[in-house]
Amino acid sequence: MTADLSALIARLEAGPARLLDALDECKRHNDRGVLYWWREKSMTALEEIELVERWTPPSVAERPRLSARPWRLTDIGIATLRAKLDG
Repeated sequence: MTADLSALIARLEAGPARLLDALDECKRHNDRGVLYWWREKSMTALEEIELVERWTPPSVAERPRLSARPWRLTDIGIATLRAKLDG
C-alpha cells in the first residue's frame, strides 16, 4: 500500500464512520450502474479529499433544468476503499 493510500485511509478512520460507509454505499451504486445522489454532507467531505466527484452522465445532461448532479468514485477513491477493505 502506498503512503498516499495509507494517509487517506488514516484520514477516513480518524473521521466519522459515516464517511467510509458513504464511500462504500456510493461504490455499490456505481458498480450496479445506478446513479448515486444521497448523503450530501458526507459526499462533500469525501470530495474535499478527492475520493468522489460530481459528474454529468448523458441521462442528466439531457435535462438542463436538473441542477443536481450525481456522485461517483474517483480512481483514488476506488483504490482507497479496496485497500481499506483488504486490510
